Amino acid sequence: MKKTKLILVLLILFSNLLFGQTIDGITLGKTEKEVISKLISKGFKLINTPTKTNKRYKGKLSNEDDVEISILSTPKTKLVWKLIIETYAYNWPSAKATFDNYKAKLVNKYGDSTINNNYFTTPYYEGDGYEMLALYKGNCTWSSSWYSPLISIQIRSYEYGKAEIWISYQNEKASEINNTEKAEIDNKTF
Repeated sequence: MKKTKLILVLLILFSNLLFGQTIDGITLGKTEKEVISKLISKGFKLINTPTKTNKRYKGKLSNEDDVEISILSTPKTKLVWKLIIETYAYNWPSAKATFDNYKAKLVNKYGDSTINNNYFTTPYYEGDGYEMLALYKGNCTWSSSWYSPLISIQIRSYEYGKAEIWISYQNEKASEINNTEKAEIDNKTF
């Protein structure tokens, strides 16, 4: 048990020193407390705590975009392993323009995306005037992903007439710690 804790501490230090990704001054792989402090100093306000390891904040990025940010933390060591930035659009041209704008910035910083999926499925197609309905019904896939670092951007919808432009950043080392901690909890539970 002591050996496991030592390895975990070393992994934490290693991930913080070498594998931290920084998004608008917020570094993944840091403790939840550090990340929350940074969000609050930037003017973000807590709006929701869906789970003990997921907290949602609302505020403005440095470029003045109004967004919501979710931080996901490991259950034991409280390292932030994932950060999700969300903004909203209420029509397809606006959703697509926002997606294209953010994707261009990601391509500029990280290079070409590894995977791109941009399509509608029957009976919908781009330009039919029903793009938002297609999105809501799951007949529209609009996403791009990078494998190194682990980033994805997509347009999705859980409410008719409201598109979410969702950018997810994931720290690989902190994600591994999250999986290990969840497995330990599950092993004790079951």
